[in-house]
Amino acid sequence: MRVWDAGIDYLTMTFEAGHKDYVQALSSVAAEMSLSAHEKEPILPATWNGYVGKRQGKLMLGEREDGMIVRVSGARSRHIAQTLKERNINGKATRIDFQTTAQTGEPVECYLQGVHRKVSQATSAENGRSARNLARYSYRGKPCGVAVGSRSSNNYSRIYNKTLEQCGKVAPNLVRFENEVKGKRAVQAWNMYAASAQPYYLSCSLVKAEMEGFGVNMDWLATGEKVEFASSWEPTNTEKQLNWLQHNVRPTVLQLVDKIGREEVLLALGLNQ
Repeated sequence: MRVWDAGIDYLTMTFEAGHKDYVQALSSVAAEMSLSAHEKEPILPATWNGYVGKRQGKLMLGEREDGMIVRVSGARSRHIAQTLKERNINGKATRIDFQTTAQTGEPVECYLQGVHRKVSQATSAENGRSARNLARYSYRGKPCGVAVGSRSSNNYSRIYNKTLEQCGKVAPNLVRFENEVKGKRAVQAWNMYAASAQPYYLSCSLVKAEMEGFGVNMDWLATGEKVEFASSWEPTNTEKQLNWLQHNVRPTVLQLVDKIGREEVLLALGLNQ
């Protein structure tokens, strides 16, 4: 197994009206939307759970009488979380998903079959521990892994075929390990993230501890040492190249735009013509 990626994959954070960081969070996320407005994803009206605001792709910013909410998923959530962390903007985290993605040395389907057997044994009532709900995990109707826990609980985990979920637009034989936390667990996780100097390693550590708790062998993930990320994958066509750029290069480019401006970034890339 080789680590391919790690970090936050979903973040929901709320700010009470009058919170000291309310205005800063609002302006920071609104600026993120504005910087990305030139891309294919337009800014659209959005409502959720009484919040009214706007969304751009998987990023939503909404307000209501008692406060504001920021919801973001996918690769973009890592950039938003890093921005909030760097600017010391702290609201109340209500949900955080941590993920570690690795490339298996065997067909990912075979690996997941073995994982299912181990998790079935570890989560059963027969082993003397509290039983946890085990189910097949599906994406858009396609079975692609296993899930432990309940979506409505404060602790829910998934292990699935990331290559299948992405319809083959990413590298082959990728398996995704995800841990979704809510409530007090989310607050604790955000505090750890905000205080961490190495958020990638923190994500690996949290995911490793959770997965080992229900029988998955994570010895290959040495979170106490430097994580050796897999070498860059070379896509084979334009669509895959664009997908690779979006997930691997875009977050860094957006951070640079925020720090030094778009013109300087375009100049450095030779795209200012």
